[in-house]
Amino acid sequence: AGDGELVVTTTYLKVINEAARSAGSYKQMDPFDLVFFAGDNSNNLKIEAFGCKITLSALLNVDSKGGSVLTHTLPFKVTSPNFIRIDGVPYIPVEESAEVLG
Repeated sequence: AGDGELVVTTTYLKVINEAARSAGSYKQMDPFDLVFFAGDNSNNLKIEAFGCKITLSALLNVDSKGGSVLTHTLPFKVTSPNFIRIDGVPYIPVEESAEVLG
């Protein structure tokens, strides 16, 4: 299975919360795609995760160290048969995604 974590500030958590409110709940939110860039300015990887669904876990466990920005960790699961691409290359063939996604 594909999963990960989004680390967001309270400002962005409020944006996500409004999307959840519009959908009726966090669970009712439509899956969304994420794009990450890893590396430095001269050597980057583009990571795409498709059909991500937030799973709330330890939302009240916040990480703030005196004077730093308050952040919140939101776990997510990858649910789309498109799964994950690294620099445009599928991690697995779409045909095998059902096995991975369970």
